[in-house]
Amino acid sequence: MTGTESLTAIYMPETTIAAMLFVMLVSVLVPVLAFIFFRKKNPDAKKTSVLVGALTFIISALVLEKLLHAAVFKAFGTALNANIWLYALYGGLAAAVFEETGRLLAMKYAMKGSLNKQNSVMYGIGHGGIESVIIAGLSYLSLILVAVYLNNAPAEKISVLMAKSPALFQQMQTIAAIPAFTLCLSGIERIAAFALQVALSYLVYRAVAEKKAKLFLAALGLHFFVDASAVIMAKYAPAYITELYLLSAVSTVSYYAFRKYTGEKEHL
Repeated sequence: MTGTESLTAIYMPETTIAAMLFVMLVSVLVPVLAFIFFRKKNPDAKKTSVLVGALTFIISALVLEKLLHAAVFKAFGTALNANIWLYALYGGLAAAVFEETGRLLAMKYAMKGSLNKQNSVMYGIGHGGIESVIIAGLSYLSLILVAVYLNNAPAEKISVLMAKSPALFQQMQTIAAIPAFTLCLSGIERIAAFALQVALSYLVYRAVAEKKAKLFLAALGLHFFVDASAVIMAKYAPAYITELYLLSAVSTVSYYAFRKYTGEKEHL
């Protein structure tokens, strides 16, 4: 197959597009529905807490953490990419440190006058929700649009597009080869990630409210462990095993946070 022929050979199955649509909808609707449900049950919870959570994630993870990644991978990228254990440990630690520190500072200062258990959950909905929408929702929306274009555009236009964007071509080839069921598992992963962000937000709130450093360290350690172990698991286990493991780990953390939430008095 020649280069030009290969560029026009991609066809995205309808089941693949449907799976990507499922992941996109889950990534957007779960945070929205969580916000609506929790706000209905807790009308006094402040909507501004959601905005604080969203802004904190953007600043800590999408700006500051990305700057660190750019520097680290420029200096040590070859070593990190060659060793899944180093890659997982670094990635998990960076995510935990930046996000949990951002969470701590936001709750300690930006939410100083309104910090309570309900608003900590609202913060978590904002933090985890914007992550879900940006990382998965918008990404899958763009992939769906490209997939539909590839299936309907004239061959010559596809050739021009793919000649200009070979990386995009490779990405779409990879996605086309993934079973739809496996793609749908990404939706479950987003639900788990969102739940983890809410649970960790509550734990950091308790750390701030009770002035207990060990609770903050617990949140940081749990974040690191779940992220790093999931990356390593994905390397050696089938996708469904990895997702089952992730669900189990997040369910354990969420249950612990939920027990502390329900056991807490209205005001510490």
